Amino acid sequence: MLVALSLRDIKLRYKQTALGIIWVVLQPLLTGALFTILFGRVLHLQSDGVPYSLFAFSGLVPWLFFSQSLQRGSGSLINDTRLITKVYFPRLFIPLSACLGVVIDYCISLALVFGLLLYYHIPITSQVLFLPICTLVLIALSAGANFFFSSISVYFRDFKHIVPFFLQFWMYASPLVYSASAIPQKYKALFYCNPMVGIIEGFRYALLGIQPFPESFKSGAFLSIAILIFGVFFFRKMEPNFADVV
Repeated sequence: MLVALSLRDIKLRYKQTALGIIWVVLQPLLTGALFTILFGRVLHLQSDGVPYSLFAFSGLVPWLFFSQSLQRGSGSLINDTRLITKVYFPRLFIPLSACLGVVIDYCISLALVFGLLLYYHIPITSQVLFLPICTLVLIALSAGANFFFSSISVYFRDFKHIVPFFLQFWMYASPLVYSASAIPQKYKALFYCNPMVGIIEGFRYALLGIQPFPESFKSGAFLSIAILIFGVFFFRKMEPNFADVV
């Protein structure tokens, strides 16, 4: 059931679109190019000793996965009203399928980063073996956020308008276009309360071979698992009334 929902989500995303699957390549490509021009060449933000385009793309990989899954998952229960009211199955599968539905986008974004590594002649180190752990933590955070926002959106429909603004704020609170080392020490503790900080730094550690190991990843992993547990608990608490309210 989960696989079927995920495949359906993938097909519906690109059905009746002029460029189809090409959008999967264009979105990270155009976003990364914009970041490189604006923040790398115009504002000259530091990039931890690697080319800024590579720095930006490596941060975009986890961010696009998270933001796309949350945008689709937050309204998934409302969009599947007829399915919820007529068929019984684990309701958790619906917001979870929104995470799995962006796996293709994620893989293509990773391929673009590896292409840039070859272009800049930057070797792929053994640290790339850390990438699956980063991916699992990213999925945990995305799923937990989806469980919470999808269930609360059933009762408060205006949340679908809040999520885009929430994501925009979250993006600039994450080290996507700037290095975490640029944050003053007195704000570091508050900065690391954002789980995406550790996840993005973990991806850069794995993909770019940046040393040393980011201590922020530990707090990011802990917070992501905590959000997943809370999301499941909150979803289960709200689930009995979904069919009546939705």
